[in-house]
Amino acid sequence: MGLMRGRAPIRRTMEYLKQGKLFLKPNLKIMLSNVIPNHPASSGLQEFIFWHLPQLQYKNQEVQFLTFRCISPTPYIQFINMHGESIAMDCYGQNKEDVYEKFFKTFCYTDLDLITKIRDQQMYGSDLKNNRPENFGPKFRRNCICLVDGQVPCPAFETLPKELRGKYTPLNTRNKWRKIEEALLQKGQETEV
Repeated sequence: MGLMRGRAPIRRTMEYLKQGKLFLKPNLKIMLSNVIPNHPASSGLQEFIFWHLPQLQYKNQEVQFLTFRCISPTPYIQFINMHGESIAMDCYGQNKEDVYEKFFKTFCYTDLDLITKIRDQQMYGSDLKNNRPENFGPKFRRNCICLVDGQVPCPAFETLPKELRGKYTPLNTRNKWRKIEEALLQKGQETEV
């Protein structure tokens, strides 16, 4: 198996990627991180990136992740939000657990239900229950699926064309197949004689 090679191959398994609990806030669009290789002050951030960056990328696919080496003398994580404002977190001399806790408190949501609610509000507005297009019935905005554009009209209000009724087959198609069968039978009889 090609994926089970290299350092810590567990990081590339689906089980490990799905276990990540770092859901970024939706207004964060770019994550920049600066690491200084082989420097003791940067070891915590290096381990954080090594173990948690794959999970971050898997759980937050709309965010761009960039890792730089030796850009500045201090290791840091910087986020740029959708308005172009930047938020930086200094990671100098911290271990992996401290970086994780600080990252989680600063940039992530703590509750998965809260995350889904906020993302749904961004997509469908404040009234989630009634604005979702897949919901229809007496309690929702649409009583019937026929009110959605592109759907078949309701047979209760409008008679359906004969082609859309289950038992109807047009005469033309029946006659077409009969003519083809008769032509094949005649050809078969002519070749026998």
